[in-house]
Amino acid sequence: MENYIPTFDDIDAAVGGYTPLPDIDASLRDYYETHKESLMQQMIHDYGKMVAKKVASKGLSMLTGNLSDVLVKAPAISKTTRHLASLNSLLTTENYECVCRDDEGLKCAAIIQYIIQQKSKKLGRIFVDFVPGVGTVHDVGSKVRAVYKFTQGTLGQTRGYMAYELHKKLKTCSVAQAVVAELLGSVHMQRSWVRALTVRDWDEGWKMLEEKMASS
Repeated sequence: MENYIPTFDDIDAAVGGYTPLPDIDASLRDYYETHKESLMQQMIHDYGKMVAKKVASKGLSMLTGNLSDVLVKAPAISKTTRHLASLNSLLTTENYECVCRDDEGLKCAAIIQYIIQQKSKKLGRIFVDFVPGVGTVHDVGSKVRAVYKFTQGTLGQTRGYMAYELHKKLKTCSVAQAVVAELLGSVHMQRSWVRALTVRDWDEGWKMLEEKMASS
């Protein structure tokens, strides 16, 4: 599939003068329908690997301290920065139309703003981790807040709600589809649009979106 779908990243797209894609290419939509079952299984497998990697990373952090977090998260700086640029553009672009009504829960703009907030927190935490001493203090503070949220039963509650709302909108709203394509890679990559369709048709696809919205 990697060889089948041409890709280019956000920077190449900006230099080349491309605008966000209005929709998945028709031939790729046909490809998705033909390979839906295998793509779904791959998505579920990827989700399992993502969760396992996150658990392993937390375990390593407990053993080796803040340095392990820095090593693991450093490559995420460029990716998170690009996500933020694309998400901000989705707030103002006219390439997609939000068709969500006021009586259908949150509108896409509110969800995008939440994701931007989460990604901004993630970027800020990565930079803090590079500062000797400060990163350790910040890490302890984050763990204390996480424990408090867990005891109050609110840990991940907002993120889960946002992910669930976004997943519901995937069947009808092109803005939601573009946001999910960005979360799963880049709105400028056709492969990410195929993955967005897979998440849409996976009943528990909101779980993948919840992971992608994480601020850590």
